[in-house]
Amino acid sequence: ERGLLQRCSYPRAWPTPQCHRGRDSKVIRRYVFPDGELLDVGELVALAQEHNLEVRHVESLREHYALTTRRWLDNLESNWDQAVTLVGAGRARVWRLYLAGAAVNFELGSAQIHQVLAVNTALNGSHRGENGLPLRLIFERQPLSDTSGKSR
Repeated sequence: ERGLLQRCSYPRAWPTPQCHRGRDSKVIRRYVFPDGELLDVGELVALAQEHNLEVRHVESLREHYALTTRRWLDNLESNWDQAVTLVGAGRARVWRLYLAGAAVNFELGSAQIHQVLAVNTALNGSHRGENGLPLRLIFERQPLSDTSGKSR
């Protein structure tokens, strides 16, 4: 059994302590991620290990999410009237503000997102260690591009 976790987080060494875990925006907690909790990647890995998951790969997707949140914001703006009809003007404005702020925070490194690949170490009650993954994961390098399509 395998699992792929993806989690937004703040860096552990957050520059201003009042903005660290547990003290994030009340607006975000209420309207964007009501049941969300921001953990740093080390805590996420530790939790996976505490639950008998072997962490096989950790990857930061921060730069990708800077581009992704900008595209989501562009899509929201392009479909503004439909969004307002679906969720109301107030909630649509909250999401506009959140996406704009998230894009900036991902660009500056103030927010992070990590993808963690983990496997169950207890297969059918045994600890044989077989998981079906290759010995080394291979990723193709592709240039990042901004929303204008230009490579970075």
